[in-house]
Amino acid sequence: MAPTTSQYGRGIGGSGNPARGQDHGKQAPHPTSSSGAVDCPACVAQEGQNLFPQVICPGDGQRRIQGLDAAVGDHDAESHSLDACLDHVPPVTARALQELEIPRIISNPRLRHDVNFDPNLHFKPNTDGERGRRKRQQSDAYWAALSEEFLACVDAPRDPRWELDSRPPKLPRVFGEIRSILRTLIPERDVPIVMEMLDVTLLMQQIRRGTLDYLRLSTCLAHVLKSHCAPMRDNWVDDMVDRFRGGVRTGQVRHLVEGVRMLFGVLEAMKLDVANHQVRTIRPLLIDDTVTFEQHYFLRRIANGTLDPQPAIAWYSAYERYWGHRHEVVGLSDRDRPLAIFLRGVVDFLGSSTVDLPATFVFDCERMTSLKADVLGLVALEVCVKKLENTLEEQGHRAALPDEEIQGLKIAALSLVGECGDRDVCRSHWLDSVDKLALEIARRAQRLTGTCFGQKALARLEGELQTDLLPRSGLWQYVEGRALESVWTQTCKQSVDYLKLPMLAVAETACPSSLHERPAENVSSLFSSVVTSLARIASLHWRVFGSIVYLRPQDFECEINRQDVGLIGPMRGMRLEG
Repeated sequence: MAPTTSQYGRGIGGSGNPARGQDHGKQAPHPTSSSGAVDCPACVAQEGQNLFPQVICPGDGQRRIQGLDAAVGDHDAESHSLDACLDHVPPVTARALQELEIPRIISNPRLRHDVNFDPNLHFKPNTDGERGRRKRQQSDAYWAALSEEFLACVDAPRDPRWELDSRPPKLPRVFGEIRSILRTLIPERDVPIVMEMLDVTLLMQQIRRGTLDYLRLSTCLAHVLKSHCAPMRDNWVDDMVDRFRGGVRTGQVRHLVEGVRMLFGVLEAMKLDVANHQVRTIRPLLIDDTVTFEQHYFLRRIANGTLDPQPAIAWYSAYERYWGHRHEVVGLSDRDRPLAIFLRGVVDFLGSSTVDLPATFVFDCERMTSLKADVLGLVALEVCVKKLENTLEEQGHRAALPDEEIQGLKIAALSLVGECGDRDVCRSHWLDSVDKLALEIARRAQRLTGTCFGQKALARLEGELQTDLLPRSGLWQYVEGRALESVWTQTCKQSVDYLKLPMLAVAETACPSSLHERPAENVSSLFSSVVTSLARIASLHWRVFGSIVYLRPQDFECEINRQDVGLIGPMRGMRLEG
């Protein structure tokens, strides 16, 4: 199956109204491999060995997928559809909008996965980034070319021998696409009206003969649109009519083309409104059916060879051999030990090592990369606190730092560093801000001790902080080791709790935002937010892959043969009116 391309991505937030009617010191080192001993996967990865050749969310911060590119339907892709490559096709087409239909939505595995984590997930025009910029440029070029064709068609000789087959290619396709899109948005009783109103052959004849009543056509279309669009779109429809009215009054073709362009914008918005309303409506069904659907989806990929489960099995087995009899989490039973082992591997990915995650994490790559940056930020904040404590001790200040002082330093540090989206960028932001961070630490130390900091002392503090913010430093490794151990312990407990709940109950829990999206006043809850986010991701992943991959590394075909190749569970045969 070829990779699915899309003109529409997902967004966060409201999507508009629906259609009408609807211990200090360094961490103890891991044992090295010897006869009868097993290397810790994180340590092996640091030594440069590649245990997991098929990975996604690699530990070096770069996103790569090996062997799974053709296996994923991506509702957030930025590539253009094939239609958009044709210069006679409008930027918005009925074919492109088909991906917003219910059958395409409920068969889109990435969307169905993401809906578990974003209650406000919705479709939106994909205009972000470089591809979005090129898409806008191509759209502008298309409408400019349409204006020229329109003008040439109007000025063509009004001769009976003029054959329709010689007409410019864009205009008939424009009217045809308007008609096709409208048919998907209106009830059957109104279809004959639209078909008669948008008779392409007749419209082209009227344009060439100068008899087309543009204002009447736009007014009739506006009446149909307002009968079925969301009320918030009414002003847009009125603006479209005004453009046509201006074109008729001034005789300028560009106003008419602007009206046509706005008409396509309204049609696209209406289609998005309907699709987003349907996503909100069927979200509980999609969430309840997530595990069954994804197990079926990935077992089918394993069966047809587009996903190799062996790297994921090797990844889990490496942690099972090393950690299987070494750690216990208070409050967890032996039955939950496999989950704890799995989470050890997931948490190792969040640290500074180059441990990778297997391709089974394909739908969570961005979330895991964001969490990795959050953990780096948490560790960097603690390093700053440790530097303040060490500086105070050097000045003879032995009292413990008040909580408000610690929180104040963390808030100030976050403000100085600014936003960052992934691990490499995040570390770069921290290192680039060392001078400001050192000055903030010195200022607070001076206020608490009354000792003035000279330039030499400040330069020394800055140099030490520059070193301590590197992953190879003893302070960083100590702080990170303790942080990851705490994250692992708390995530184990919370994941066990989530696994006891229905899918919808887990999905409805609060969705913590990323570290650098969160207001600085909530800095005290950063750790719990990381744990909650990780537990939600890991518990869903374990529900899907625990029984079919990690705990059952053989005989996949038996499982596949027991599954229907169609849609599974409550989603089979589902119909939903827009």
